[in-house]
Parts: sequence; structure tokens; C-alpha cells
Amino acid sequence: MTDEAAIQLKHVLVYVFSHSHQPINIPSLDDLKSSDDGSSNPPASWRIPGTAIELTTVIDRDTNNENYYFSSNTVSSIHEMYDEIQHQLPIDQPYATPYFYKDFIFAPGYLIPPKWYLMLPAGIRRVIEIPIEGQTLFQISCAIIVFGFYLFASLWLFGQLIATYRDSGSLQIPVSDWPQDNVAWTRVLIVLPVVLISNLTDQFIDNVINFTGLPLAFSTYFFYIVFYSSSSVFVFYLLEAIGRSGAELLTRLRGGHSTLQLQRISNLVMPLSRAAGLLVAVVLIYRLLLLLGLPASTVLAFSAVPGLAIGLGASKLLGNLFAGLSIQTDRPLRVG
Repeated sequence: MTDEAAIQLKHVLVYVFSHSHQPINIPSLDDLKSSDDGSSNPPASWRIPGTAIELTTVIDRDTNNENYYFSSNTVSSIHEMYDEIQHQLPIDQPYATPYFYKDFIFAPGYLIPPKWYLMLPAGIRRVIEIPIEGQTLFQISCAIIVFGFYLFASLWLFGQLIATYRDSGSLQIPVSDWPQDNVAWTRVLIVLPVVLISNLTDQFIDNVINFTGLPLAFSTYFFYIVFYSSSSVFVFYLLEAIGRSGAELLTRLRGGHSTLQLQRISNLVMPLSRAAGLLVAVVLIYRLLLLLGLPASTVLAFSAVPGLAIGLGASKLLGNLFAGLSIQTDRPLRVG
């Protein structure tokens, strides 16, 4: 998206400097100081005359910045500015490059070496470069194939995950109290590929197929949601599997071999493992909401809602939960 915006801004700047009714002189730092009546501090921003393109020194979290950058308002409006000038006639100017952006968005990414692509017959290139919502027919076709494989693999893995709850026999998992860690680690190994292929598919569509514009934004946010959601589930299953394996290890170190001894230690270890998994999952979901564009203050406000619901409706449940943990740790009760 950064490359796309930079190329669009380049076209806008070429148009501005070629169609301005008055000469545009970009001031130096000394010129800005002199224009501010000799003040030791130069102005914080400078706007190209007759445009919405602004350079500024105001940078978030960097109060000591002295360099000029394109302002956030300029960056956010680059696409709209480009839409206004993209249908203008090509400019006869040595630095104009009128087809720069078109060549960028229509290139087939890294799927085909550029020299091979340029050697294709013109008729074939005209067909595969048919534009569809800012993409070419070739890019759309490749994306559909890749996403189809991704969807098939994800649904198959999801079915395997459901099978661990519904029918352990379908995965040849022995059902007893001791090998429960086998079931937990199987779930970890099922969810891990979803995390990996989500990230790889996102990178493939973005960098290899070279999606741009609105389709790129849609696919990026879609894979953000899938990646962070599956990562949250993966972390929860991972810590649960570590907890179950740790409970079995502690039982054996203490010389225990009975199911009852394993259950006692598991009742102490598993709530801690699951609580840690939920905590990490909440952090990942918080990160996802920030990536989707929600302000941090809004995310924190939403995070107070579950706490309020627990305080109002689940206080007795939490009281019983901590009482059970206390009984497990203090062991005030004995058989007989």
C-alpha cells in the first residue's frame, strides 16, 4: 500500500508542477526561517501553493523532529487526488512517466519474470490485462485459485479439529485419562498450519500476485482477522497441551501412576494454563482491533464491558472457582 500511494503521489506532483499557473519554489530550511520574521523556530508546515499537499515537522511521538515529511492528511488523501488527475492527457515532460502506476498495478508480481512477460504476444497480454476493479484478469484468476486452495485446506483442518471433540477415534487418539495430552497436542498441530498458511497466502496475494487498491485492502484485513483469530486459538491450545504434559510429568516425578493422582494435579495446573492462554489470546485480539483501525481508547472502553458483565452476573461463579482452587492447593479435606 505504501508503494502504491508513493507512485500515485509521484503522478500528482508531476501534474501539479506541470500545470501550476505560477512558479513553485520549494523553500529550504533557511528560507522558512527567514519567512518567519527571523524566528529561531521555522514554521511547522509548508503547503504547495494551490494544492492540499503539505509538508510538516509534526510527528507523533517525536516532539524533537526537525525534518519535513508529508503530513498525515496528505497521505490519507493521495488516492482521491490521484483519481482527479488520472484521466488527464499524458504530459510531455522528461520526468512525467505517465504509465508508471498502470505498469505497477498490472504487472504480474513475481509470478513471471518481467522479461518473459514482455516477450508474450501482444494479443495474449491484452487478454490477461483486462482490468477488473483495478486488477487484471490474470491477477484475479490467480487469486481465486490460491484462495480456493487456502479455503479447502482451512476447512479440512477445521473438520479435523471438530473431530477431536466429536469422535477421537477418527484420528486414532486413545481415549483415557493419561493420554489426554496426545489429544491436546494433536489440536495444536491442527491449528498451527492455519496460522502459517494464512500468513503465507496473504503475502502471496500481496507481493507475488501484486494486488493493489481496494481488493488489496479487503484481502489484507481478511487475513488479519483470520491470522490473529487462529493465533489466539493456537496459543490457547498450546498452553493447554503444555499444562497437560506438565501435569503428567509432575505426577510421574512424584511417583504417582493412578488416574486419581493425575486428576488432582491436573485440577491445579490446567486452570493456570488455560488462564494464561486466555490472557495471551486477549492481547492478540487487542492487537487485531488496533490493526483494523479502532482507536486504543475505544478498544479499552470495549474491554471494560466483559469485566462489568462478570462483576454483575458471574460473581458467584468466580467465587466458586477460586474456592475450588483454594481447596485443591490447601488440601483441607482427606479421605476418611
